Amino acid sequence: MVIAATSLSNNFSETVQTTNFNSTPITQNNPHLAQAPNELIAFESFSVPSIFSHETTCDCLEPYFDIQANIIPKKRIITATASYCIPTEQLSETEIIVWLYRGFSFDSVFLNNSPCTVEPLDAESYPLPYQPVAKPFRLQTDIDIQEFEAITLEFTYSGKMEKDFGLGKNDVELAFYTTWFPQVEGVHSYAHDLTLTLPSDYTAVSNGALLDVSENKETKTYHWQDEAGDSVEDINVIAKKDFRTLEASNETGQSITVYHTNLKPNIAQILPNTTLRFLDFYSNLFGPLPSNNTHIDLVLVPRSGMSYSRIPLIVVTEDNFNSDEKLMKAFKIVAHELAHFWWELTNTASSDNWIDEGMAEYCALLAMEAVFGPKKTQPFYARAIQQVADHTFEKPLAQTRREEEDGTFYYSLGMLTFSSLHKVMGDDNFFGFANNLMQREKTQPLTTRELLDRAESWGGKEAVSIIEQLASSIPNIPMINLEWQTHENSDSSWTLEANINVQTQTPIPQVPVHILCANNTVIEQQLGLTPGNNEISITVPQKPTEAILNPENKMALLTGDALRLYRYNQLDNAYFQNTVSVSETKLITLRQHIDTLQDQHPNTPHTNYFAGMVCYLEKNYIQALNHFNAALEKLGNEDMLLQPKEYFSLKSHILVYKGMVLDALNRREEAVACYKIVSASDEKTWQWAKYRADMFIEEAYDPAKDTEEGFN
Repeated sequence: MVIAATSLSNNFSETVQTTNFNSTPITQNNPHLAQAPNELIAFESFSVPSIFSHETTCDCLEPYFDIQANIIPKKRIITATASYCIPTEQLSETEIIVWLYRGFSFDSVFLNNSPCTVEPLDAESYPLPYQPVAKPFRLQTDIDIQEFEAITLEFTYSGKMEKDFGLGKNDVELAFYTTWFPQVEGVHSYAHDLTLTLPSDYTAVSNGALLDVSENKETKTYHWQDEAGDSVEDINVIAKKDFRTLEASNETGQSITVYHTNLKPNIAQILPNTTLRFLDFYSNLFGPLPSNNTHIDLVLVPRSGMSYSRIPLIVVTEDNFNSDEKLMKAFKIVAHELAHFWWELTNTASSDNWIDEGMAEYCALLAMEAVFGPKKTQPFYARAIQQVADHTFEKPLAQTRREEEDGTFYYSLGMLTFSSLHKVMGDDNFFGFANNLMQREKTQPLTTRELLDRAESWGGKEAVSIIEQLASSIPNIPMINLEWQTHENSDSSWTLEANINVQTQTPIPQVPVHILCANNTVIEQQLGLTPGNNEISITVPQKPTEAILNPENKMALLTGDALRLYRYNQLDNAYFQNTVSVSETKLITLRQHIDTLQDQHPNTPHTNYFAGMVCYLEKNYIQALNHFNAALEKLGNEDMLLQPKEYFSLKSHILVYKGMVLDALNRREEAVACYKIVSASDEKTWQWAKYRADMFIEEAYDPAKDTEEGFN
């Protein structure tokens, strides 16, 4: 398996303190506001519309939404009127279903200026993606909506916002993807016009374009507008009483406002310019910001948890920036969310969303390297491979929605897929491929199938093989797992100790190990390993928090293919299935390993078995048959080298592949004889081999129907 941790070294690698961007001084709100309770209001929901006309019907080509809302933060109360204009072709033919955030209720509902009622529905029967806290309702009306090209809906409603988890007692933030304004079934893209009235001492930020702000002694009213189009279908508003602001701009005309509560002075000094450097890096790779934006707002909220972006707004937690150990992670999150300004090409509720999340994560690491240098980003690559290697895969990445798996699997494996593509394609083809994806006709969301097609045209079968191995199949990613023992020394330094057993015949020099220390520094040392047990001891000046053997080295190679060939008691069922799909480069690598191991272990059946596998993959069936026969002869009787379980496992796999080769040579009776031995065996036989044997007894193996993902 090819897994790459590609980096992009360039002239951006100087430290962030040497930025040349112009930045205005740090500004703070009036001192008396800083003493007020920290009340944060964040609203997010599926889209909305604009410039509403209160006629019986509306003449609209795209849905739009006009909302006027009043907020009383201390009581967490919202009262609102939401007016929609919706083309009827986007609605159900028989009914109109709407969702409203729990804790809210309708005061009145009008359809084409005629009052109607709402009927509560069972939430399990009418689920809404990412809306576990929204209630569904059916609009009951005598109006035939199909008589109109477009209809108007008007809702007046009110409710009390629930306190979200992870916030202080004076903070308010609605849960993510909740509908505190009504969401209509079947309508997923709105333009919106939002007017929001708050107490006068609040500052509010939104992803819409700010048209005006008016205020009096008691209240402040904001008016935002956003056009329907490429943006994600949410309205986002964050309001807070004591926001402080940081401003910066650069020579290309891009600017940023950072809203925060209590950043450390050293972080406040570099955060705006660093974010602009990320933005400049992406602009050079993918073109200017979408929707002709030149200004972005970065809001730091005083809670832990999810971050998100909606052009031109980014929302992240402030906590990470005030932790030395999490500082690099905090910058990576900003870079990741900023990358989503370009990488929002898939259906976010589908399994294809791994493309956006994986590419945003990979771009974030490239941007981090451009700004902070390679050493700061190496641990992220190494940690991702280690985490994915430790993960138990239930199904392929391209069949998994992100809510079904933890973020390690979804984000890290997606990142590694694009990192590996970059390594295979090279800079020009990889970024040409990336821009080709963004510039495609966007009538439909990007899918994994389309990604495969375009990857082949830019990177050939090698690129397709990477996506299929890492994303379309359940990957087999072996990695060295070490338990490091640590202790503090009398001089305040720390020592790491570990035992590594190297199963090879020759020494392995210069194996890198990355050690992440408590102050967020990274120390790299080279290990020289010899065959057998290696007692490793490394001393570092600060307390170590993580130690990872660099996966891009010879040790990973040994734990990948070669070591598995003669580690008798660790044969992996998933490995046999995944070796079906290999590239030409992979075959050459396998052949080199096997030639070496045949010299080192001439009497073991495994070397002939794997040699037969390679010949089978090369469609050299005569040579493959010779190797499988030799493997069975060396395997001998049950009381030979292996324990019974491993003996029958290896024998059944050899027999299945021997039968497949015989089928390919049109020797059907001999093939069936091999399959029947496996099919008739007891529970000691691995289910994969038994399943294949039963299948090929029913229908002969046909190499012409053999796919790169497995046998059909």
